[in-house]
Amino acid sequence: MSKYPSITALCRVDKFVPRLREGDIAVYITSKNRYRHVAGSPDEKHWRLVAIIKVLKRFETHEAAAAWYLEQGEKLPSNCMVEGNPPFPLEMTAPITEFKTDRDKWDDEYQARVGQCSVFLACTTQWMNLYDPPVMTERIMCDILGRIRGTQTPPEITFEELIRLKRYYGI
Repeated sequence: MSKYPSITALCRVDKFVPRLREGDIAVYITSKNRYRHVAGSPDEKHWRLVAIIKVLKRFETHEAAAAWYLEQGEKLPSNCMVEGNPPFPLEMTAPITEFKTDRDKWDDEYQARVGQCSVFLACTTQWMNLYDPPVMTERIMCDILGRIRGTQTPPEITFEELIRLKRYYGI
């Protein structure tokens, strides 16, 4: 949605975003699933490599991030929880089980999470594929990273592991 994709702590308040600094690189991998609806998916559960992004700017508040995005002539990202930036209609997102179809409850909960951790990261894209992201099986992950890594609260990877990942996927 933006020239500068953003990361916030709205989903995992203190587990990922607070650790990141300007210049850090984040690798986005889906949760492990079968993804049978995607052509060429293996039958086994697997991940999909979605994006590699680099932290350009770190803001300690959503308000500071909003001011920066507007200075750049960019629309505010939907995860920027500031007054005047309402949530998308439910038909434009995926209702989370916890909130079902109560968009206002969902928005209220996310507003509360901003109070717990208001760090907001503006990033640049090194690589992204949102429509047909490549497969990452357990074997591939082990070949690249040496072992199975958690993806919800990701551990740090080495520069050499990042190079192997990029090389494997031709990035």
